[in-house]
Amino acid sequence: MVSINKRGALEIIISVLPGIVFAWLTGRDYYLIASFFAVCALIPYNKSYFNRYYPFIHLVLIFGIGELMANALQSGEYWRYFMIMGAVGLLSGYLEFNNPSLRKAASWIMIGVIYSSFKFPHIPASQYTAANLISILLLAAVSLALALLVNKPKLSHISYKFKFSSRDCLLYFRIVFPVLIAFVVWRIFDIQEAEWLLWSSISVANIELEAAKTKAKHRLLGGAAGIIVGFAVALILPVSQLLNYLLFTCMMLTFRVFDKYYIAFTTRCFFIVLYANNHFMIGCTRITNVLIGAVIGYLCSLVLVRFQQRYEKNYKMKGQ
Repeated sequence: MVSINKRGALEIIISVLPGIVFAWLTGRDYYLIASFFAVCALIPYNKSYFNRYYPFIHLVLIFGIGELMANALQSGEYWRYFMIMGAVGLLSGYLEFNNPSLRKAASWIMIGVIYSSFKFPHIPASQYTAANLISILLLAAVSLALALLVNKPKLSHISYKFKFSSRDCLLYFRIVFPVLIAFVVWRIFDIQEAEWLLWSSISVANIELEAAKTKAKHRLLGGAAGIIVGFAVALILPVSQLLNYLLFTCMMLTFRVFDKYYIAFTTRCFFIVLYANNHFMIGCTRITNVLIGAVIGYLCSLVLVRFQQRYEKNYKMKGQ
């Protein structure tokens, strides 16, 4: 039986609503970036940390790093984009390995900076000003603050560890390895909508191979089902800006509402296709990138774990 997280749904709706209202009133859809930022900072709360200040630190991080990466893309300096993304990915992998509770935060920092790096350049040049960027950040902060008002934290405390282990150092690459491979694939084949490829590779990658395999399988099957049903519905769905805002909200809800991943992902793919505004190729490209990213994430997990096992074996032999 499917379980619905009603409080989670309320939190997501509250976090996306200010951005949607602002986008509708101003006619500037780039304010939806603020909604996505708020969701990125909200989801790790109650899982990776319980301090109410941390989501705002998370928000500022994805905004600042995302802007740096967006600037690199706009300048055509892909090497700089590669270096920044690699550094953030490696640091995130190190933190989550030493603190498994930070896995959710690490993944959503990467997803947030990748999303913003692709969305900031879509802002018209005449409106790409410091004032507008700050307004996006402030709107995201207000949205996040409102969502946190209805979020009741668990009475818990997490102690974070920061240590380096040469024996386990390969596992620090859990995030950076697949995302950099996905980056190379993107640049070689000039893939469109590449952000979907990059963050899908991160989402599937896992140092527990069975978990990575299961998630990749859910993505492949769920993606296929979501595409088929989504395109069938898209044929009869009218094109409307307000409907697009509703579809955007539904996509965000799938991150928090369902307890079973394969249901959440299938539903998300369904709304991704509809959100493409009946543009068959856009929807198809996004879902294809998600599926390719899933394969990259699993294969990178396989290679990483195999190398780690061999490294541990040699490490033990030297110890003897």
